[in-house]
Amino acid sequence: MSDLFPTKTRIGLLIDVADGCVITAHGKACYADDGVVVDSRIREMERAGWVEERSGVCYSWVLTEAGEAVLRRAEVQWPELFGPPTIVTYGPVQEPYVFGGGAS
Repeated sequence: MSDLFPTKTRIGLLIDVADGCVITAHGKACYADDGVVVDSRIREMERAGWVEERSGVCYSWVLTEAGEAVLRRAEVQWPELFGPPTIVTYGPVQEPYVFGGGAS
């Protein structure tokens, strides 16, 4: 475990990493849609073991198991960061399954 404290700002960035919004372009970590550079924040999370860079068509950032654990704990502490729950039904009439939206 690292000494990096999971602030709301860091959790927001972890959520964006989990959503595939953070890439490496021109040697710096940034948002894919608008190019806002978040390199120093991503690098500190990398040192903490929360994220790692994956190569492929482009370099993208993904959560590690430690990063996923940080997000699970944060969802209980700050459910408002995770947005409203998404209710999905599938197949014949069934009980809806709730994805996200904080702790149940």
